[in-house]
Amino acid sequence: MNTVPLLALPDVSRVWETEPVEITETYYDTAGLRLYERGVTACRTVGGDAPGWHLDLGAESVAVTPSAGSPAVPPELRWLVTAFTGGEELEPVAAIKVHRTRDLALNDDGEILGAVVIDAVTASSVLDRTSAAWTERHVDQGMGGRVFARLAGQRCAAGRASRIATVARVLGPRRHRSYRALTGRDLVLRYLRAQVTALPFLDCAVRREESGSAARMRETVRRIRLVLDHCAPLIGGKKATRELRAELGWFASTFAPACDDEVQWPRLRADLGAAPDGVRSGDAVARLDDYFAARAWENRAVVVDALDSARYLGLLDALDRFVPELAEEPERDRPDIARMPAGRVLPEFVAGAADQVGRRIAALVDAEESGARTTAAHRALNAVRRFGCLLEVTGQDRPLQREVRTWRRSLEEHRAAVLATRHLDDLARLAGEKGFPASTFSLLRHLEGDTAARCAADLAWRWLDGTPSSIHCGRNGRVVPPRGERRGS
Repeated sequence: MNTVPLLALPDVSRVWETEPVEITETYYDTAGLRLYERGVTACRTVGGDAPGWHLDLGAESVAVTPSAGSPAVPPELRWLVTAFTGGEELEPVAAIKVHRTRDLALNDDGEILGAVVIDAVTASSVLDRTSAAWTERHVDQGMGGRVFARLAGQRCAAGRASRIATVARVLGPRRHRSYRALTGRDLVLRYLRAQVTALPFLDCAVRREESGSAARMRETVRRIRLVLDHCAPLIGGKKATRELRAELGWFASTFAPACDDEVQWPRLRADLGAAPDGVRSGDAVARLDDYFAARAWENRAVVVDALDSARYLGLLDALDRFVPELAEEPERDRPDIARMPAGRVLPEFVAGAADQVGRRIAALVDAEESGARTTAAHRALNAVRRFGCLLEVTGQDRPLQREVRTWRRSLEEHRAAVLATRHLDDLARLAGEKGFPASTFSLLRHLEGDTAARCAADLAWRWLDGTPSSIHCGRNGRVVPPRGERRGS
């Protein structure tokens, strides 16, 4: 490299070129490049600073440590990308060879201010035998800090390409589907495509046991199911999506215990921590932890079994086909409503969902018995979730979206309190069977019952006495009465 640009930088007295390093990266994918199509790469690196197997998910890179030292694709990596590959085998698709040298910028004391890394890259495709060669430069930060690194990058025209961009040199540009958001159907398909695209990434996060990933995946599956249900007239009717909605319901249900317990465990631990000293005991905390630890192990097994099942892979395959097939359907074969502008058709769907929210919250207000109130709150929560999804589809009315989130949080708090009472009933029963005092759990059960009742009362007060807003309105802006004949549904 020409050392003049580095020598012109502040405090640089000399430049030292290190011995070259040879690096080889082999990229693996399915025969149809299913990883590459989604912006994901899986590669094995030999040499350099980070040898081993790497999974690059775009937003993050994961180092995979194989259980054996074989050069074959590790089972751990194949398992992580199951949702992307659909179970297909991974095979080499591209090979990258890098001849790397570093030019170290040193000051008078011999300290390294920074380094410019020069990569002579040769890439070849295993699929069609094409090849390409180029040079890349990037800057490693040293004692000179960020300012020096930025100046060095400007002087040496440095910039680092991502792994997906590097592979694109030999595999070609990725295919992209685009949808013009002109009709209500277009907006629905764009929303569904975004949710379906997110599923494999969430699957990988669940397999890696990332905190909150199970809840995010369950929420994404719910969104797909709710939109398929409420916007059915735009995409072929409910009969056309019945089987797909049923499979989505099955998959979401497998995550329910794990997601609920992820909330309940810290909630009940906090309840114990806030209990009076005469009620709180170390034994109660230990029994609570044992109870939820056992459930967590069982719930994890259920989730992993679902992720590894042929039924789930079939669902992913059906979802991957569903949106493209609808997008490519000839316009003449679509129902009239599917050809209507979004601004004309979607407000009707949103108004219908708002009407359902109003009726179900009104039913919750009228419910007097505890069991009926719990059922009504659950139905209201489902209606609010559906309404929120439709607002996300339209991408409009931000104030109303914030209001919907407020109602949803209130309803979810009620549901969490009800679930807590059930867990505390189980804990009190198990404590009694083992001869331990159950008074702590019985007291907390009454407190959570009071919380559920208070949440329901707050919801009723906000509905009856709060300022009427769009969420109170049904079709044509008509306010849904909080009490009256319209209920259920």
